[in-house]
Amino acid sequence: MKMHIINIMISALLVLLSTCSAKREFSSQEELITAVIEYINKGRKDKLFNTFIPAEEYIESIHPFTDVGKEKNALPAEEFWDTFIGMRRDYAALTKIRNYKDRIIHIKSIGEPDKIIDTGEFEMLRRIPLTLTISNDDGTISDIIDDEILGVVIKRNNKFRLLNVFR
Repeated sequence: MKMHIINIMISALLVLLSTCSAKREFSSQEELITAVIEYINKGRKDKLFNTFIPAEEYIESIHPFTDVGKEKNALPAEEFWDTFIGMRRDYAALTKIRNYKDRIIHIKSIGEPDKIIDTGEFEMLRRIPLTLTISNDDGTISDIIDDEILGVVIKRNNKFRLLNVFR
């Protein structure tokens, strides 16, 4: 009986954790985009932030392969993170939530990245434009192009991860 109760509690905890967490890795660019737009539209800061590549992973497995990381007198990875990604990314993501919460009707189209950087270890996709159909404050509907939500996406081993949101 005691073991049965423990198994039920463990199962309940696993269900709770799966509903609270968000994926960090996606099998397609479209899956990543759909999730990110859903989290922004629903105002789910927790889930949106959970999709981001964390600092430790950036410092250890991304920065060393970037042009900036390869420069002879480059900023150390931690300093680069703190200066250019860490706080700015969170603020930019919160701005996107504030601007789009409950306004996105659907993703009309996904454009090509402004730039693709192939490091040999991964591809860095910069500024993927999204055409979003949104409802405006005055009740009208319009299409807008936003190339900041997916500021930097990392594609490694055919998996997609969100590194940065621009503002």
